[in-house]
Amino acid sequence: MFDEGRNTVLAYPSAFKFQDGNVPLDFQPTAHIFYSQRVMEVPDGVPKWSGHKGQSELLPELTEQEGMMPKYRGRQPTQD
Repeated sequence: MFDEGRNTVLAYPSAFKFQDGNVPLDFQPTAHIFYSQRVMEVPDGVPKWSGHKGQSELLPELTEQEGMMPKYRGRQPTQD
């Protein structure tokens, strides 16, 4: 799910079929927001923010268990 102002889009993983079965990097998430209110752990290596991206606390991964997505390959954020 992503939101660009009033243009919210819901995209379910099963709606996409990739030839080699791998999710391209362009489709992978760059951050989890409002992670402090999560209902489950998402151990994917993607940066997790307690509120809005870059404007809240950056939360640590609580487990080393890997999820379904490949580990995040983007630039790790820095908290100023």
